[in-house]
Amino acid sequence: DMSYLNGKRASMLDCLSTGSGSSGATFEGYLKYLKRHKPLLSIAESVVGIMNNSSSSSGDSLSNAGCDNHGTVVSCLREAGYATSHVAVSPDDVGCPESRGRIYFLSMHESTYLQNSSSDDGRAPADLTEAAMCLAKRMARVHIPRPLHDFVLPDNHPIVQEARARARKEATILQTQREAAVKKAKTRQRKWQEAHRKAFQTLGVHYTEAEQNPVLKARSLMNPFFARLDLRQQDLLLYIETACPLPELPVEEVTVNLTFSFDYVHNMPGKSCAITPGALIWARVSDRPLLGIERLMLHGFPVRYRERMEAVPESRLNSLAGNSFNGYNVAPLIVAMLPYVNIAWE
Repeated sequence: DMSYLNGKRASMLDCLSTGSGSSGATFEGYLKYLKRHKPLLSIAESVVGIMNNSSSSSGDSLSNAGCDNHGTVVSCLREAGYATSHVAVSPDDVGCPESRGRIYFLSMHESTYLQNSSSDDGRAPADLTEAAMCLAKRMARVHIPRPLHDFVLPDNHPIVQEARARARKEATILQTQREAAVKKAKTRQRKWQEAHRKAFQTLGVHYTEAEQNPVLKARSLMNPFFARLDLRQQDLLLYIETACPLPELPVEEVTVNLTFSFDYVHNMPGKSCAITPGALIWARVSDRPLLGIERLMLHGFPVRYRERMEAVPESRLNSLAGNSFNGYNVAPLIVAMLPYVNIAWE
């Protein structure tokens, strides 16, 4: 509800008071769990938009004027008996090749955190945030950042071959539907086509309508993953490749999020774009989208469980990865919190 990708953003106070939106329901359930089970430590993740009180990219104010999303979260956690601090971390801060900045609320129960480290405003020790970031950066230095191609399965891997066969079947069905739609609406001009036409003109490249583009047609015959893209995504990828060609001998994977509109799409060299539930992330060197299992691996899911996930539908894997914590982010935060807690070992 507070994501910048949401055109109808709402404040946390709106979500809690009206009972609308998934953020309010999730946070309310989280608070109930804390009050009932009273865990010593708790980490909650949110989008960076929670630190911004604007409801949309146009800067419109929230319905609750002057609403402080961060303050609402801290206040609710304080009422539940937790002192809280926050830290902004992205996987590429800790050596994982993904750009996905998130806000983490680090909470400690009042019965266990060191009394001389607390403050009067319900916030956790001020130096906890610094300690968490220092530890995360130290871990990134100790553990050499892994290249993205470590997480991308080779073309001859059974999972990739199965996905390719599935994409070929889906592309055949999609092509039939696409041809029928073109015949029915031949004169209808898509909004994105005009923007693409102008963009190609700035590159000095003659633009051909996507349905008749010979480059797209030839590529669709060779690559079923490409054929599975819709016309806008195919056209967008062609523009990116024209504007930013890869070197003849690429040394690292380059990704691009084809879910974005034309104005926001860009190359992400050496790492994955932010993995979200609906994101279509294209690996340019591999010339295919990142598969669900690869996204889960990027978020720290153990590789040894990969075989168990093969039976899970691709859409489900993508949703799981997009909605999950990134384990590489969470690990240093947990370690950073432990010294601030009094634990009675028995």
